[in-house]
Amino acid sequence: MSNQNVNRNVTEDPNPESRQRTMQLLHEMIALHVSDVDCKKCGENLDCLAEQVAQGADPKTALPGIYAHLRCCPKCHEEFTALVAVLKAQQCGDC
Repeated sequence: MSNQNVNRNVTEDPNPESRQRTMQLLHEMIALHVSDVDCKKCGENLDCLAEQVAQGADPKTALPGIYAHLRCCPKCHEEFTALVAVLKAQQCGDC
């Protein structure tokens, strides 16, 4: 399918919310491929991003390439979510 066909199909979507979500996902997929972050590279940086997020940082701006990978990889996202939860619990003194 050519880029023109993709653009036409996306822009002809009668539901603007669906079109916006589709465009957002396309941009994230492109960003992921540009950043070349795989599971190994993500894992090497996961603790750094989790610490920043646990302290209130926005993951989109803290480490955008890692954030893009997390949006597309359920396994890495699950590990990230668990790590952030543990760090937040430690900050509150719950662990």
